[in-house]
Amino acid sequence: MKDTNRISEIEKNFDKLRSFFENENSKISNKFLKKSKQIVNQIESDTWFRRNIWNFITVSLIILAIVLYNWDYFKFYILYILRLVILLASYFYDFTQFYQNNCLVSNPNFVPRTRFDPKVCRFACGKSNGKKILKTYENEKIKKLFDKIVYESDVPVIINNEMNNWKLSKMQLKDITELFNNPQDPILQQHLCYFDHTIQEMFETKILTLEKTQYLSNFSVMWENCGKSTSKKIRKLIQRPSFLPNNLELVPNSWFFVSKNNTIDSLNIPASLRISLFCQISGKSKIKIIPVHECKQYCPSKSIFIKQGQILVYSDLWNVEFKSVAQEENIVLGLLAQ
Repeated sequence: MKDTNRISEIEKNFDKLRSFFENENSKISNKFLKKSKQIVNQIESDTWFRRNIWNFITVSLIILAIVLYNWDYFKFYILYILRLVILLASYFYDFTQFYQNNCLVSNPNFVPRTRFDPKVCRFACGKSNGKKILKTYENEKIKKLFDKIVYESDVPVIINNEMNNWKLSKMQLKDITELFNNPQDPILQQHLCYFDHTIQEMFETKILTLEKTQYLSNFSVMWENCGKSTSKKIRKLIQRPSFLPNNLELVPNSWFFVSKNNTIDSLNIPASLRISLFCQISGKSKIKIIPVHECKQYCPSKSIFIKQGQILVYSDLWNVEFKSVAQEENIVLGLLAQ
């Protein structure tokens, strides 16, 4: 009996001892936890202060710079000092190269990217498409084939019977000059953006030069219609080509190439959009299509004659040169689509 009492007493003492240590451990743990939180909070506050103090300094400097720059007195002297520094430095270094270069740091290995990679060039001029280059189609037939042949494969084609209903197709040089020189519906000089000619005599205005061409026996004139007054006149004389798909539209700008008894001068057609149309209104022209630089090793140049009423349609993979071969009036309209 005594042993049993002693054992129970020992167990009670053990329980007291265990509870004591548990309480002490809890107090110690709480102290450590509290101290750790204080340290973490201190570190976070220091980090926030360091991070935001630099933001504050940066914003303050920007505001100060804006205020000082808009203060004319201060700006004058700052720019004056900068000019002096640049003038002094220019004796030792040529700064004009920075102005003339397209890039601040030149990269000798840089190759400008275009859509004309070797795969595109080989596909356009390969066996399957090479036979179709400058092939003649009727306007009704090309409607279904335009996307596949011209737009996707970059194959130039010639189209017949598209301009039959155009008012422009029945006009002569005299009619065109009267159209551009109509006093009731005048064309602004600035709406003829580019104007070049082989006429030796100089006239006061571009419109007057056009008017005088009907009295000349040998000349060549080309100009760009780039304003509303000219675009509206041209749109009234033509129709939207029926073979153009819905994803392509004619742009307002167009080109006129007019000549008479001039079979010597060759002209480069300025075209940079996705699709170009060379419309032979009257006369006859010799066309030479030349592939762009990236495709020259894959695509050959070709020449062909374009007759009155035909349209040459080609993509931006090709450049075109032409000259008149008719001992008469030769009128060409250049249209662009994208």
